[in-house]
Amino acid sequence: MPDRIISALATDREGLSLYRRGLSLLEDAARRAGAASFGAMDEAARTSLLLRVANGRAGEPLGRRFVLRARADVLRYYWASPAGQGVVTYRPPAAGYPDYASAPNVARRRTR
Repeated sequence: MPDRIISALATDREGLSLYRRGLSLLEDAARRAGAASFGAMDEAARTSLLLRVANGRAGEPLGRRFVLRARADVLRYYWASPAGQGVVTYRPPAAGYPDYASAPNVARRRTR
């Protein structure tokens, strides 16, 4: 998965710059929080730091843009891939989603 994101960033100078600055922001914020690096933090600490960065509370408004872009890239390049679907044991229907092709009828919406 990281290889697919890196390949996509090879042709996206703005995205590459955002990743470089965003990853640097994460590392700096982790060190300010007392960790050796972002990767050295436990899951709860990483989650908390990502939320602070995403909300702009880690020193720079760039954080929100970076976290949203990284999240979108993970969804696009990993969770939508066969490898990601295998991790969550999800296989999309081969013919789409027939239940969502049209709005539900009125009878199905009524509560009983």
